[in-house]
Amino acid sequence: MEEQIANLQTKLKLLNFTAKKTDSTIAKADIDVSERLCSSIKAMIKAVSDVKETIEEQKFKSGATVEIVSEWSDEIEQQIEFADEQVRKIANQIREINYEFKQAEDVKKRDAQLEFERAQRKYVKYRLTLPLPYQEAQIKTSKAKEIFLDAKFNLNKWHSNESELKLDNDAKDGNDELSYAKQQLGTTSSETKLLGLPWDKENDTLRIEFPQVETEPTKQGVLSTLAKVYD
Repeated sequence: MEEQIANLQTKLKLLNFTAKKTDSTIAKADIDVSERLCSSIKAMIKAVSDVKETIEEQKFKSGATVEIVSEWSDEIEQQIEFADEQVRKIANQIREINYEFKQAEDVKKRDAQLEFERAQRKYVKYRLTLPLPYQEAQIKTSKAKEIFLDAKFNLNKWHSNESELKLDNDAKDGNDELSYAKQQLGTTSSETKLLGLPWDKENDTLRIEFPQVETEPTKQGVLSTLAKVYD
C-alpha cells in the first residue's frame, strides 16, 4: 500500500502542476492548446481516481473505519475538484471560441449571399434594359436595309429560324401555296435554300439530297456530281 500511496502522491503533484497552467493557457486563446491541456487534465484525474479507489479498497481490507478512509479521501477529492474546475474553465473557453468562430463564419456567408444577390439584381436590371434577341435582330435588319438602300441596293429575302422574328419575306410568303421557284427547288413551305441546301427553318435542319444520276467514275465526274448537291 505504501508504494501505491507514493504513486498517488506523484500523480497528484503532476495533476496540480498541470492544472495550474489553465490561466496562462486560456490567455493564449488558442483552441488547439486549450484542447490538449483539457485532455491531459482529464486523463490525470482518471489516473488519480483509479489509484485512490484501489488504496481505499486496501484500507478497508486492512480494517480501517469509514471515518478514517473518508477523512483521507476528502483531501484527495479537494485536489481532484480543483482540477475539475480547471477543466470546466477550459471547456467554457473552447465553447466561446467555437461560438465566435461560427458567428464570424455566419457573417461571412451572409455577406457573400448579400453580395451575390446584389450582383444578381444588378445583372437582371442590366438584362431588362437590353432588347430581346429577336428584337435586336429586327433592329439590325432594318438598319442594314437603310444602309444598302442609300446605295440603291434593296435587300430582301431575309430568313430566320427564330419564331418571334417576323421578316418581310415571311409575311409575304405566309402559309399559302408554294411558289413556283420553291416547287422547282423541291422545298416545303417551312423551307428555304441555304448554300443551295433546303433549310427547314422550323426545325433548323439542313436536308442533303444526292442526285440520282449516272456519272463516269472519274475524278471530274465525282466532283461534278458532288457539286450538284449545292445547285
